[in-house]
Formats: sequence, C-alpha cells, structure tokens
Amino acid sequence: MKHPLVQAAVVSLLLLASSRPAAADAVYVGNFTSGTIGVYDAATGGPINPNLISGLSDPAAIVIDNSGNLFVANNFSNNSVGKYNAHTGATINAGFITGLNIPTGLALDNTGRLFVTTNSGNVAVYNASSGALINANFITGLSRPAGMAYDGAGHLYVANYFANEIGEYNATTGAAINAHLITGVSLPDGIFLDGNRLYVANNGGGTIGVYNATTGAAINASLITGLGAPADVAVDRFGRLFAPTGVSTIGIFDATTGAPINPDFLTGLNSSNFFTILPTAVPEPGSIFLACVAVGAASGVWLRRKKAPAAEDER
Repeated sequence: MKHPLVQAAVVSLLLLASSRPAAADAVYVGNFTSGTIGVYDAATGGPINPNLISGLSDPAAIVIDNSGNLFVANNFSNNSVGKYNAHTGATINAGFITGLNIPTGLALDNTGRLFVTTNSGNVAVYNASSGALINANFITGLSRPAGMAYDGAGHLYVANYFANEIGEYNATTGAAINAHLITGVSLPDGIFLDGNRLYVANNGGGTIGVYNATTGAAINASLITGLGAPADVAVDRFGRLFAPTGVSTIGIFDATTGAPINPDFLTGLNSSNFFTILPTAVPEPGSIFLACVAVGAASGVWLRRKKAPAAEDER
C-alpha cells in the first residue's frame, strides 16, 4: 500500500514457509510503481519469478488464502481487488471487487470473508469466494485505515493511520472492543500479529514497535529504529522479522531483540519507499500460511498454522 501523499512506490510481501526456511519457501513482493508481484526464495532472497503477476495498477496490498488464491488491492487508478492463482500467477478475476475508494489493506478470516480498508475511512467485508459484498460499512469513522491483522479468535486489529492508533474490533459484528488499544504511534501503516505480540510499522517514525495485543501495553515501542518510512512488518515462525530497510530493500531482524540478521535480504525492489510485507506458507499441502494485509503504505498480517482454527494470512 502506500499513502497517496507520501509514497511513489510500494511493495507487498508474502512469505510462504514450510518446516524451515528452505528452497521451497517463497516471498511474494508487490512492486507498487512497476505494477508487478514477484516471488523470491525465502532462504536466500534469490528470485524465483520476479514477474509472477504483471499489469497491475499500483498494487497496495496482497493476501493469500489457504487454497492458494492471491488477492491484490489495486488502488489509486483502478480502485479494485483482483484475484489470482498464487502458484502460476494466472488471472482468476482481475475485477473481483470493483468500485472501491483507494483500497489500502486486505485481510482474511477463517470463515471465508475478505476485509478491505479504503480511503473512505471504513472497513468493508466481502465473500472471498464470490466477491459479493457482505457489509460496506462493517467498521466506519476511521482516519485512512491501513493494515489489518486477524487473530483467528474473532478479533480484527486495524491500523488507523492519521489517528496514530491501533484499534481492536469484533471480527463478526464490527463492534469496537477497544478503538484506542494502542496510541502514540506515528502514522501506523503495516501491522503483524504473532501470538499475543502485535508488531507495528510506524511510517512516520521510522520504527518498528511491538505491543501486547490484549492490553495494548508497549513491549518495546522502539524495537527497530532508523528505517526511514516503513510501511509494513511481518514475522515468520522462525522468529525472523521482515521490514523495509531502504527505498528498494527488505531486511531481516531478530523479532525478539530487533538485532539485524540481514538488512539487505531483498534488494532492487523497484525503488519502492513503502512496501507491504506478507509472510505466508508456500502453497504445499501441510505448509503454513502467514498472510498479510497491506495498505498502499500499510499492511496488516495474521497467521494461520496448519490445522489451526486461525485465518489464512499478511501487506
């Protein structure tokens, strides 16, 4: 995703993981300015298919479901959500959902519903199989909502970008559980839920913070600093945190300490200042899906483990 005022390029990323980072694992990266989605080896960063999907219109968020369907938010000029085969890149329905007002974030729950944030200040809900509208005003009154994260237990977290806060909502009714769960963040864009740890990419502060997802209390508000304008964050099940480290790079850090593991894990990503990071499990039987929702410059992510009652996930 990216916010139309601050960004010229965005990257959405998904990481598919098996039992360990191996050649079969994959990272899906959405390049905002080139209108493409590429796939990279999650262990080495090497390209698998840099142009898996092309011809997109400012892709701002991507998410993959448990059946290998990849959803893309095309914002700004297209204002739609497309649906593609995550294995082959083949188009299923480029206009799966249309008529949106700059879609910035995507999320999936474990009942087959697709959540979409837009510049209208709302979260809308659609049927992920048919694209049919379920509720256009599921959550309203937000200030350019960005990334989202679903916890698999009925809670939806939403980054409220211009309000500088993260809210928690009932994923069935849309009712606020705590609209001000986390405050004092700086233009929160991408969010990622790992267990009870909620990671927040502060687009305005150049930091990644981590918070208690139940209480909203800061665990470490400055876990990683000096990132410029990070638009997303994601954590794989091996404790590796993915975050943008430059205009066209994604780095890996220790998710507990924030220590850098490889600040230049992925490079040459189309000069993108903002990207959405979506780690998910490679489309293989029994693998894990960490999916993220992103927002042009924002993204939310949630995790679904094999045979667990969580949502398919992760900008």
